[in-house]
Amino acid sequence: MSYTDETNTQKNGINAGQTGTDFAHKVKSSAESMLDSGKHQFDTAMDATKTGMDQAQQFLSRTMNERPMTSTAIAMGVGLVVGMMIAGRR
Repeated sequence: MSYTDETNTQKNGINAGQTGTDFAHKVKSSAESMLDSGKHQFDTAMDATKTGMDQAQQFLSRTMNERPMTSTAIAMGVGLVVGMMIAGRR
């Protein structure tokens, strides 16, 4: 470093340690902000998923109560298809 560079650095009050520390604080602050944003988005997605699952459960319960024979026939058909798929692999 030349004398002129040293003088300018002293006048501006800047040294490598300060700039590195400032940069580290900025990076840490940005990372914390992004983490908070990610947590908020995750919570929003979880709430939407829970709502969707509750609605699906209510729909299935209502359908099974309104049409028990149809629900039973569908369950048996699905079981038969899955059983045939498993047996076909042997």
